[in-house]
Amino acid sequence: MARTRYNDLKLSAEFKRDYVQVLALFAFFFILAGEVALAISIPWYLGRENAMADEVTRLELRAEFDGLRNGLNGRIKNSRNDLYTAELKVAKWDADKMADFLRDNLKKLSKEDVAEMRQRVREMSKVTTPPPGRGSVSQENVLNTTRYIDSVIPKKEAKHGK
Repeated sequence: MARTRYNDLKLSAEFKRDYVQVLALFAFFFILAGEVALAISIPWYLGRENAMADEVTRLELRAEFDGLRNGLNGRIKNSRNDLYTAELKVAKWDADKMADFLRDNLKKLSKEDVAEMRQRVREMSKVTTPPPGRGSVSQENVLNTTRYIDSVIPKKEAKHGK
C-alpha cells in the first residue's frame, strides 16, 4: 500500500477549501440577486394587480351597461303603453349614445369616471322601471282648459220669452 505524502494531503485540502469558497460566493450572489429581483418584482406585481382590478371594474361596467340595454330592448318589445314605450325609446337612445362613447373611450376612463358611469347605469335602471300601479315612468298631466276658456268667451244670455 502506498503511503500518501503530506504535500498530497495539503493540496487536496486546499482544493476542497477553494471549492467550498466558490460555492459559498455563488450562493451569496444568487441570494442577493434573488432579493433584488423580489424588491423590483413586488411593486411591479402590485401595480399589475391594480391594473387588473381596474380592468375588472371596466368589464363590470360593460356588463351592467349591456344588461341595461338588453332590459330596455325587452321592455320596449313588451310594453303596451304608448307613453312608457316612448320613454323607453328615449332612454334607449341615450344608452346607445353612451355605448358609442364607451366603445371609443373605455380604456381611457379613470377609476372615478368608471365609478360615475356605473352609478349612471344604476340610476337609469331605476328610472326606467315604472312604479307599481302606473303604466309609465312619468305622470301624464291632463290640462283642463274649460275654466280658462269659459272666462274668455262671453256667455250667451238665455233668451227669455219669445
